[in-house]
Amino acid sequence: MFREDIRKRSEYGDEFVRLFIKDGLQDRLLPFSKSALELFTKYCFEECNDSDRLKCILRPCTEIIDGNNRRLLDLYIDSGIKKNELPLFCYSQRQQMITKILTGKERRRGKNIDKKVFLEDFLDILFPKAAKPLKRALQRKQTFIKTFLGRLDEMDEFTLYSSQDDYLLFSNNHDIFFMDLNRSIVTLNPGEHRINEMTELTGFTKFFSHKHDQQAELIENGFGWNHIQFQVYESKEDFTKEEKSRLQKFLIELRKDDTGLFSAFYVADKTIQINTDVYYHNYDPEVYLTYNDKKLLVRSLEEIFSSMKRLQDDIAQKLIEKSEDVTKETSSE
Repeated sequence: MFREDIRKRSEYGDEFVRLFIKDGLQDRLLPFSKSALELFTKYCFEECNDSDRLKCILRPCTEIIDGNNRRLLDLYIDSGIKKNELPLFCYSQRQQMITKILTGKERRRGKNIDKKVFLEDFLDILFPKAAKPLKRALQRKQTFIKTFLGRLDEMDEFTLYSSQDDYLLFSNNHDIFFMDLNRSIVTLNPGEHRINEMTELTGFTKFFSHKHDQQAELIENGFGWNHIQFQVYESKEDFTKEEKSRLQKFLIELRKDDTGLFSAFYVADKTIQINTDVYYHNYDPEVYLTYNDKKLLVRSLEEIFSSMKRLQDDIAQKLIEKSEDVTKETSSE
């Protein structure tokens, strides 16, 4: 009955939130958020403990929040809750899911976003026979990083994208893992993670360049002005004057329609380059990156790459269509 009630009323939820945000009354949502979390916590823990295991696997209680994604579990882990205070069966399903991904038994792209697991459990999954020395080394961060990277280097399926004192960013070519060493949490395919450092931005840029098969480079100009330079098209032959003119008009119109996507473009003899501005602010005591005046999230960065990929395909299609038109005109003559 509870589940049906939630479904019946959820259609009004988005409009309800929009009304609060529109009127600048976000603070009024806080008590509702706290009440909702208490309600979901009570419901999920009680029903999860009382339900049979098959139901917990196929239709977890957190389904009422976000489908079958166990988002409440991630919220708990992110909040610093201890492992023994979690719904343990639900967490065991998360561990199994991570195991399937690391062993190549699950490849659902776009599905497993912002999934979290404790670092020690991740080590048990990744190195089932050699996790103990790594877990002991966690007390000495630099020793752990050196040992972990040495083991990762022995595994051909993994690529390291960024390594710092506080985090590691690496991928198995399908998924990316963000290992937060301060909080001892590993996030699979972070989307809501806020990119705080240029080294993080460099690592994620390299990963998305590989994932979306694009040539992209982070250019640091200094003074807080930086951009990602995309080479969205490369021709085998020089563009004609007519092609250059047509491409420039196309890009000017596109820039008008989507002003936040790129700040500059260049149509060279054989290539088309586009710049996307990413601003780096350093106002004490906080350092953060912004895109379109908003804090830069990983999902925002990937959206930029996805947009550039679509643009690359559009340009290629326009050049193909023009080539076919010229061929037809030549044939008719």
